[in-house]
Amino acid sequence: MKKQKLKIAIAGASGFIGQRLIEHLLKNTDYELIGFSRFSRKSDNPRLEWRECDLFSLLEIERALKDVDVAFYLVHSMLPSANLDQGSFADYDLLLADNFARSANTNNVKQVIYLGGLLPSNIENLSKHLESRLEVEQVFREKNFALTTFRAGLIIGANGSSFKIMYKLVNRLPVMICPQWVNNPMTPIGVDDVTKCLATVIDSDQYYDQTFDLSGSGQYTYLDLMQIISERLKLKRYYIKVPVHFVGFSKLWVRLITQENKELVYPLLDSIRYPMICNPERQFALKGHRFKNFEECLEEALTHSEAIERKPFVKKNHRFVRSVQRLPVPSFMNAQDAALEYMKWLPQVFSPLIKVQVEDDLVDFSLFHHRIVLLKLKYSKERSTLNRALFYIVGGSLVRFNEKSRLEFRETLPVKGKRYIITAIHDFEPSLPWIIYIITQALVHLEVMRAFGRHLEKKSQMRSI
Repeated sequence: MKKQKLKIAIAGASGFIGQRLIEHLLKNTDYELIGFSRFSRKSDNPRLEWRECDLFSLLEIERALKDVDVAFYLVHSMLPSANLDQGSFADYDLLLADNFARSANTNNVKQVIYLGGLLPSNIENLSKHLESRLEVEQVFREKNFALTTFRAGLIIGANGSSFKIMYKLVNRLPVMICPQWVNNPMTPIGVDDVTKCLATVIDSDQYYDQTFDLSGSGQYTYLDLMQIISERLKLKRYYIKVPVHFVGFSKLWVRLITQENKELVYPLLDSIRYPMICNPERQFALKGHRFKNFEECLEEALTHSEAIERKPFVKKNHRFVRSVQRLPVPSFMNAQDAALEYMKWLPQVFSPLIKVQVEDDLVDFSLFHHRIVLLKLKYSKERSTLNRALFYIVGGSLVRFNEKSRLEFRETLPVKGKRYIITAIHDFEPSLPWIIYIITQALVHLEVMRAFGRHLEKKSQMRSI
């Protein structure tokens, strides 16, 4: 009997690493590949299948991971996913990782391979960016599949976000004020070396439940890299060192000069105050393979210089809103309890203005004693569990109907012993004119959810007294 080929899924297949990984696997293996994409795509290669999948949808990920043996998770949510995003990238990352971990478990995926970020030796006071990457790793550890984690610092390639920022600074600024962080040591690695490492561990049990650091050849500082780039481009550049960190100021001028999204620039620059060097005890080694140094990786990246200057295209759903908040959860509550608590708490806070009526599977949020129904929700019995309460938004004067519009209360997988409730609205399309919605309903919703979080925290404290 002919042995069935492994099916490999790649979440983040359209990204910088994902594209290069697909190229590598198609060229060097016989695996069947499945790339996830938010939008419909077709492949010219019979070994590559594209599956349309919104990673914010647990249902869609469950379907996309069907019959998958090994899954790559190459996702970081620092760029906007809707026309209005309410929430931090860390909360988005937590929800996405929770979705992916649950779906991989449901589909009996054998191995998940995750690419995170290098961590400093002291992880007590991490930036939000690095803390989020570590948190994703910890979520994956809570499930039954084998986990292989890679941690990398600066990845060199024409489409790499951090490399593009550095290249643009050197290319556009003849004189650069250099705060202390430019002297921090780091161990960059080329994108092709990364993809080779990722491919090596597929379905190999010697790498199961292990964490590895990735490093190219050589240790540098940020200033070293900028000087090497300017010399290679034959540009006369002046670097003036100042004895302060200036991270806040650096965010402003880096964004101004590079014209990159602040959602991308700010988290990355928050992490530059740490040394980003590979831990020799965790360093991943490939027998017979020589890792490239920065100069070699730079040469390869410059062969695609047009990609370096190109701004990433972020396709947003027209007039759609996503709102995700992480709330504390009392030890005696699950997601179902939190949803019921919200529906009891809201009319108490806004009495007599707002009323909430629950009848069977339908929930009405109304104004002036049910005269105006603001939102009508339908509870999904099929998709809800004790740790997830899912409601589809099926009507009301504040929304344009969309079959994917939904509200959920989700108890995430424990992270370092901590439990959270994620409240999330997805694919919501308001009926109000957009500018009116932005300055009214959107702000009210955000403040209401924050107030509900304070309410849950207070209940938890009262119970513990």
